[in-house]
Parts: sequence; structure tokens; C-alpha cells
Amino acid sequence: MLVNLSFFLGQLLLNFVWTIVFFNGSLFVIGLIIIIVMDIMVASLMYRLLPTNKITTWLLGPYLAWLLFAPYLAGGVALLNH
Repeated sequence: MLVNLSFFLGQLLLNFVWTIVFFNGSLFVIGLIIIIVMDIMVASLMYRLLPTNKITTWLLGPYLAWLLFAPYLAGGVALLNH
């Protein structure tokens, strides 16, 4: 249970840091790496929650879908601004 909370809070912190790095710092490649790490963290969290809490897993699904699309957008911005 504590590990799941750590995964959730970790990805939440990364989400906050990503906003600052990507938009204020214009560090697009680092932002891309952060998003990929967030993808892995949320997918791992969903995998860990699936046996015990299916509702939470389903509720995290749209968020993971967005996070899987976000690297495409961030990568495009990184390429266009390189």
C-alpha cells in the first residue's frame, strides 16, 4: 500500500517538475525524458493496483492514455525547437 502511494506521489511530483522544466526552462529533451519516466511509473502503479483495486486502475486509464500521447507532442516540440 505504501509503495503504491509512493508511486502516485512520485509521478505527481514529476508532473509538477515537468511543467517547470518544459515550459519555463524550455528544456524540451529533459521534459521528454520526464514524461517517459511518468509513463513507466503510472503503468507500474496500474499493474500493482489491478489485483486489489480495479476501479482505481480503470480511473487511471485515461491519464495513462494521455501520458502515452504526451511524449509524441513533447518530442515534436523538441525536434522543431532544436
